[in-house]
Order: sequence, then C-alpha cells, then structure tokens
Amino acid sequence: MSYEASPESGATVYPLGAATAGVLDCSDEGNMSVHIMGAGYFHYSGYYTVDEKGSLTHHVELCSDRDLAGASSLRNAALEGARLVLSGSMDVDGKAHTVRVVWERHAE
Repeated sequence: MSYEASPESGATVYPLGAATAGVLDCSDEGNMSVHIMGAGYFHYSGYYTVDEKGSLTHHVELCSDRDLAGASSLRNAALEGARLVLSGSMDVDGKAHTVRVVWERHAE
C-alpha cells in the first residue's frame, strides 16, 4: 500500500511518511473502515456509496481527526490487478493536492 499527495507543481509528499501500511475494510452492506499507519496514524469509518461512473464516496462518521467527522470524500476508483487505487483532491497544509492511495487485496 502507498499513500501520497501531489501538488499541481512541486514535489510529492507522503502525509504519513513514505513507508505506510493499512487496512481498508468494506462490507457488502456499505460500511467501511480505514486505518493507515506510518510516521503517524489515521483512521476513519462510516459508509460508502458508488455512483454510475464508478466513483466512490466515503461518508465519514468517526475519524481520528475530529474536524473530518461528517465529511464526504469523493474518490476515483480503479482496479490494477489485485490493487485498488483511490485518487482525488485533498488539501495538505492549506494547498490543493491530488491524493493517491493504493490498496492491495490479500488472499483470505
């Protein structure tokens, strides 16, 4: 897995450091939970929806950053083999970035 954010110009940043690990859990009923660890820890949970274009929205109910509770986060979703790539816009230090989070499915 990786978690990176790229500004329109300038260097890519790694909000939780370059070495991250995490878990994305999505149920058939529409519930989801995200945990990402690296130089710090970030968690949120709630529910998700998928639109007709295949875009994914995470509707945040609980979050380790209390300011994000109640927010919705629209992400483009793409499958690359066993990997799910979620990308979209996000502010990092007050500046617009494109975030890219790569999840890899592990065999059960």
